[in-house]
Amino acid sequence: MAQQKIRLKDNYAVSRFLMEITDPKTGEQKFESLLDEVAPDFLSGTTNKSRFYTGDPYYKNLFNHFEKNLLTSELLVVIGYGFQDPGINEYLEKHFLSRGKHMVVIDPYKPKTELIEKYKTTYIPKSVTQVTYQAYLKLIPTELKPKAE
Repeated sequence: MAQQKIRLKDNYAVSRFLMEITDPKTGEQKFESLLDEVAPDFLSGTTNKSRFYTGDPYYKNLFNHFEKNLLTSELLVVIGYGFQDPGINEYLEKHFLSRGKHMVVIDPYKPKTELIEKYKTTYIPKSVTQVTYQAYLKLIPTELKPKAE
């Protein structure tokens, strides 16, 4: 039987969580430690660092989710990513950009990456707070906008 992983936020001044389970061999009740080192719900750090966790189903699931989202999305808006992680760039290229999909990069300082020049990308040299709601709406291709009823 696969072990069930439960994720709890640990910002409640509690340093350790235990779960009461029934031992499948003996039928006795026992306490089992949950994940004490809680990870964020987004990829952080370099993929080389994150690949350290590939044996952990949590990170495997997180990378699979990232890949699925890239494959099923039609528009990618990138804010605050400097394209300095070759592993993440590989995901972007393989599962999104190489499929002819459009990426928008919003950053006051243009990131140094060939992905912006090589693929269908709109670069907006502003901070995220300088881009108006109307400007965001203009970024969405007509075919992706919801139809008015």
